[in-house]
Amino acid sequence: MELLIVIAIIGIMTAVLLVNLSGSRSQKQVEAAAREVAAAIREAQNNALTGKNVTTGCSYIFTYNSGSSSYGISSCSNINYTLSNGVIFNNGNNFTFSVPFGTVSGGYATPIVIRKGTSQYTICVNSAGNVTEKSGNTLCP
Repeated sequence: MELLIVIAIIGIMTAVLLVNLSGSRSQKQVEAAAREVAAAIREAQNNALTGKNVTTGCSYIFTYNSGSSSYGISSCSNINYTLSNGVIFNNGNNFTFSVPFGTVSGGYATPIVIRKGTSQYTICVNSAGNVTEKSGNTLCP
């Protein structure tokens, strides 16, 4: 009887541990995806700053869609990316980096929220072009 109780306790502890690890894994996947998106935003901004492939009428537009895992940089040549591990955008929008200053045209860009299950991460881009990453669905300054 004592052996059955010990086995039951070990089983319960194992189940709790596995649930916690799976939640942590999802959070790490969302965090990694947020870093990839932030890197792509910085790439678009750097291209605007350096004038890479700029011709008349070119601009660098960062585009993402709600409920989708795809995003990209539209310019003279389009660059497309895809989030992995089932991570998707919670909202959708686009914003343009002006050439040659790399600032966000039209003022403030909306926060970019990505998620997987209950794990969320927010990427903020302000009018000066500063890119910050925050855990959860938080407001941008």
